[in-house]
Amino acid sequence: MKKNYPLVIVLFLCSLLVNSQTFVSTTAENKKVVAEELTGIHCYACPILHNALNEFSNSNPGQIFIIKVHAGGFAWGCAPPNPDEPNAPNPDFRYAGDQQYIDLLQNCSATSCSYPSWAANRRTFPSLTYYGGPAMSGTATNIVPTAINELLSEPAFVNIATQVDINEASNQLEIDIEAYYTANSPNDTNYLHVVILQDGYIGPQSSGHTYNIDYVVSDGPNGNYQHSEYDYLHQDRLVDAIYSFSGDPITSTSQGDLIQRSLTYDVPDSYIGAYGGSVQAFASRLKVVAFITDGNEVINASGDSAPMPDKDLAVINLADTESIVDDIDEPQTISARIFNYGGSAASNFEISYQIDNGDIVSETFNGSIDSWGYLDYTFNTQLDASSWVADVDYNITVSVDSTDDSNPSDNVFSSVMSIYTFCYPSMDCSFGDGLQNFTFVDINNDSGCEGYGDFMQISTDVEQGESYDMSFTTGYGSQYFRVWIDYNDDLVFSSEELVVDNPVLADGQTAGSYTGSVSVTIPTDAPLGPHLMRVKTNWSAAVPDDACEETQYGETEDYTINIVESLGVQILDDSLVDIFPNPSNGLFNVEVRGIQLDYIVTNMLGQQIGNGRFDVGSHSINLSDQENGIYFVTLMSSAGASKTFKLVKD
Repeated sequence: MKKNYPLVIVLFLCSLLVNSQTFVSTTAENKKVVAEELTGIHCYACPILHNALNEFSNSNPGQIFIIKVHAGGFAWGCAPPNPDEPNAPNPDFRYAGDQQYIDLLQNCSATSCSYPSWAANRRTFPSLTYYGGPAMSGTATNIVPTAINELLSEPAFVNIATQVDINEASNQLEIDIEAYYTANSPNDTNYLHVVILQDGYIGPQSSGHTYNIDYVVSDGPNGNYQHSEYDYLHQDRLVDAIYSFSGDPITSTSQGDLIQRSLTYDVPDSYIGAYGGSVQAFASRLKVVAFITDGNEVINASGDSAPMPDKDLAVINLADTESIVDDIDEPQTISARIFNYGGSAASNFEISYQIDNGDIVSETFNGSIDSWGYLDYTFNTQLDASSWVADVDYNITVSVDSTDDSNPSDNVFSSVMSIYTFCYPSMDCSFGDGLQNFTFVDINNDSGCEGYGDFMQISTDVEQGESYDMSFTTGYGSQYFRVWIDYNDDLVFSSEELVVDNPVLADGQTAGSYTGSVSVTIPTDAPLGPHLMRVKTNWSAAVPDDACEETQYGETEDYTINIVESLGVQILDDSLVDIFPNPSNGLFNVEVRGIQLDYIVTNMLGQQIGNGRFDVGSHSINLSDQENGIYFVTLMSSAGASKTFKLVKD
């Protein structure tokens, strides 16, 4: 990526400096705070820190500058793949220089670090930092005001101010920075750091709807995401740094010295992440944070956002539009989620949709969307799919009026729709082939000879990451079995969705009653919610790869499973923690062995009612003031492992 960084450093005699400064204050000020987070899309607890820092920043406007470094293995995107980058995560938020931040903040490897964690001005607080560097726990939110208030109360020997503008003709940020030394620096050389942050990307975030509801921009989970996360407004994401990681040296650091720098920054078409994926860039959704370090610690900081355009609408997704049409004779409802990135409310604009190259359906939205607000628009004109045919993809494009829009490239959103093409393969089971009983968790179904059995109304809950026994009973030997779970709900049972792959029961036997079982593991990242499960048998040969293919002897049965979040994923060894008594009258004893653990306590609504850290030893969780019911405590190790326990207060 080409960058232009012309630097202008104007140094004058002390007596002339006050007259030459233009926007930095020459009056001694207290420090401002740079809060650097290690975070990630897949980090379950990270929105806890997002929320805590956002709230404290909002209550101290202009005093706190948040930098989110998406780092390590939690920074893997889980939206549908970008067709142009099929092998890269979408979105690819992981900062290419994340290891430098990891080394600075925690002094650990990317795989053994604690997420979320954060540092305030890169200071090591003896009673608050735990990770071999200045980083602090991101879930112990009570320490946020403690650390930040200590820094905000301290005088700074240098002031710094930043102004940002956009050169629309060249698509550049024009950045002006001034620093004025109100006292002598302890060291002869300080360092100026200038980083570029991206705001406004809407994408998935684990547990965002639970711990940072203010940044959720949907009314429900997005089924297109790998784990059905809600749409989440990602802010403050570190995307670039103008100088090297160590900063640019400032050698005039005495009282009265003025530093002035004018920089230009070429805004790329997109930012490339550490995994090779890209995220589209818009100049108007960027901001700049500049800060000065003395040794390893930040002394003062400032920031400014690029000016917001008056009009900047974007189509984010198709909201509640069903991508699979299950009844072509029924009119289909089309809706779209519209986000207003403009600086003013948007109202009375045209919105339209089109199927392939067919007629364009245009309507006028007569309401209003606030600046940085959103709405789901439902078209009055429904889609007529009565002429659609099976095995054909139909492209749908939704767009908003791009007249005078500053970023027309995201005024259009396209996706694919198709009709329901579910198959019902039926085979001969008159000799006893197929299934006489199928058992899986809460499913225990005795059945006769159906050929095809529609048991979709029979379901069971299963947990992410758990293993379960699955048993089959047949009336004829040499039965092969395959089982698929339609994780992506596309009504196609693919090889990636196989959970049982052709074991044979009673090989070489004839008529009789035979029962066998296998273990089935639900992946830890399996999409939450209900999914179809197909069980298929074949006599004397493997069940074909095509779940729709009919063979002479065998049977097909369809069920439903509901995948829920684990209440006891065996990531942390049970030997590390004891919680007792449980149930209790509200006081739960917690014994921790071997390692420190951060914890979060939530109620059934997902609302956080407590958090902190357990050192090795004896502790307690006191819910005496809470109503009787079910609560959850999630324990997290510094390596990112977690385990959730159910607490029953009666």
